[in-house]
Amino acid sequence: MKRIAVVTGTRAEYGILLPVLRAIQARKELTLLVVATGMHLCSEFGHTVDEIEKDGFEISARWR
Repeated sequence: MKRIAVVTGTRAEYGILLPVLRAIQARKELTLLVVATGMHLCSEFGHTVDEIEKDGFEISARWR
């Protein structure tokens, strides 16, 4: 099984990556690793890491 890590740091970037994340997640032979960083982890920007989790993605790592 191949693991693919996707790093996202902003809401705008996440919106662009969302179809790619879903496509990777749909492939049984792939394991998706989501790394949330930057603005996703800041409360002043809405702590958008919560939105990623609500979309059904497990956060593999949080990096500031």
